[in-house]
Amino acid sequence: MLPNQSSWYNLYSKEFVEGDGDLTDHILGDLEQAVFVKSGSILPILLHDDCMSILDCVENSIRVEVYLDQSGNAAGSLYVDDGESMAH
Repeated sequence: MLPNQSSWYNLYSKEFVEGDGDLTDHILGDLEQAVFVKSGSILPILLHDDCMSILDCVENSIRVEVYLDQSGNAAGSLYVDDGESMAH
């Protein structure tokens, strides 16, 4: 169950879901599609369709998806590791 204090977006359909009611209807359909992102978030997604290992695609592009909250704001941060060293 998703916390009712927040609003959510379905990751696949991009449908906006208010957090003030019963979210069961939005979850019970296709459970493989029941992935939600909290509104106000910025989600970086590494494009990896051609990779069999994360090390093989560390140089691939990153798509950034922005999920605005009800005030039209979103915030986040991105840390990009070099994939080789323990340095940061």
